[in-house]
Amino acid sequence: MNSFLERLTSVIHWIAFLITLAVAYMVFTDPYISSDSTPLFFKVIIVLIPNTIGWLIKYISTGDSNFFPFGK
Repeated sequence: MNSFLERLTSVIHWIAFLITLAVAYMVFTDPYISSDSTPLFFKVIIVLIPNTIGWLIKYISTGDSNFFPFGK
């Protein structure tokens, strides 16, 4: 069961990381969202939210503290 939970949380973390990449692409290329009126730190926080949620799920379930899913 432990190995199943580790694999499941790894998949969740990878999906969250891919969502982070998609959100980053949308935030930094969409003319409406990437207007000069939106501060850069706000954009970075919005982009990191999906990966942070995926990391929290994995960290709470397995204790793995790597923020990115591809690190050992």
